[in-house]
Amino acid sequence: MLDSRAERTHHLLQRHETQPASARAHGRQPLQQPVRGHEHIRPAYARHERVGVLVTNYNRQDIRVYVVRSGLRFRLGAVTSMNAAVFEIPGSVLGEAGEVQLLIDPIGGGWSHISDRILVQPGRTIEWIVNENPALSFPIVR
Repeated sequence: MLDSRAERTHHLLQRHETQPASARAHGRQPLQQPVRGHEHIRPAYARHERVGVLVTNYNRQDIRVYVVRSGLRFRLGAVTSMNAAVFEIPGSVLGEAGEVQLLIDPIGGGWSHISDRILVQPGRTIEWIVNENPALSFPIVR
């Protein structure tokens, strides 16, 4: 049997993956089959699918989570100590190359940690487990 923390993380990730990214974007229905002769045309929101980010914080401090692209940082949200949270990176932030970095910054300051560059495709999930020593934490693309 899984401990409650692992069950919560599994539940958050499972709930995130059960609904298509295009439907999560603005409550829209999943994409339907294109009309014959227009297979190459896709709605604008379909081209900007999102990437899920699951952050599990085992650090003593509450943290803010940012996505960094081309030197600009966009706030995703916060994760309290010993908890997990699921965020989404909009396709517009992800860009064409799909290369981003994640930044964690403790609430109250003291230190911050930025990941290496992550190459991720729309519809995938980045999982980041933040340990007590953030330098030993690294994201995984699933």
